[in-house]
Amino acid sequence: MNSPASKDPQDSPTSSSQFHVVSIPKLMIMLCITFNIYSIYWYYRQWLLSRGQRGFKLVPLLCCIAGPLLLYTLMKRMASRSRELGLRLDCTPWSVTLMFWLPYVMFIVWAFSLAQHPDAEVSLSIVYLLPLILMSACSILPLTAIVQMQQAANLCQGDELGRQNSRLGLANCIWMVISWLPIAALMGVMVRLGDYM
Repeated sequence: MNSPASKDPQDSPTSSSQFHVVSIPKLMIMLCITFNIYSIYWYYRQWLLSRGQRGFKLVPLLCCIAGPLLLYTLMKRMASRSRELGLRLDCTPWSVTLMFWLPYVMFIVWAFSLAQHPDAEVSLSIVYLLPLILMSACSILPLTAIVQMQQAANLCQGDELGRQNSRLGLANCIWMVISWLPIAALMGVMVRLGDYM
């Protein structure tokens, strides 16, 4: 992402926070450790700030619930803001949206095609290896799309590295604990069930 030296986003009259700034390492840590539950908060903050500055009419909470479905719209706002500031993004709203959704679509197509032809002679590599590849793509590509969106948001806010929000704080630790509670509860149930068997 390139920013011309002549245009400083902080000099713009409408440069107050329109997008949530967070450093990329912190975002990746939070998304991975919380099993993507942090993305709910991330979507909420992006829509809240976007709504407050741009007159968006939908409630940010509804937007965060439908976060992945509104990914294109949010990225389009970021691209529009970057054009207003004279900045160039390395990604487009379409590329980010495709990067996010394409692995899931491919996984669904694979699952339905296998279900339609269960008796067809299919090599074991397709039956066992392809799902692993698709599941990996479903983990990596959506994360990459969110990271690209965050880079665009940081650039639009004039903090390309996200330094103003780069440290893990108490709230982040609480998010991590909350996201691990269901797993801990499930493990406890499994241990109890194992004692009875």
